[in-house]
Amino acid sequence: MSYRDIQKHVAELYGLEISDGAITHITELLPELKAWQQRPLEALYPCSGCSGQLKLATTVSLLGQIIKKLFHTI
Repeated sequence: MSYRDIQKHVAELYGLEISDGAITHITELLPELKAWQQRPLEALYPCSGCSGQLKLATTVSLLGQIIKKLFHTI
């Protein structure tokens, strides 16, 4: 593909204008990216996370009775 083909493709897909220099920089990185994708993976990767749960208590009128309800949102 020529620079012009790549520029046209990116403009059609994403609505972005990209310079010849940017295309050159990206294509120079491709061998390094390919090597990173093919690297051997470690046996174990540490991971930490945070729960995004929110508990909401409210009073609801249900069939003429007022009851308390607890909602969990994620």
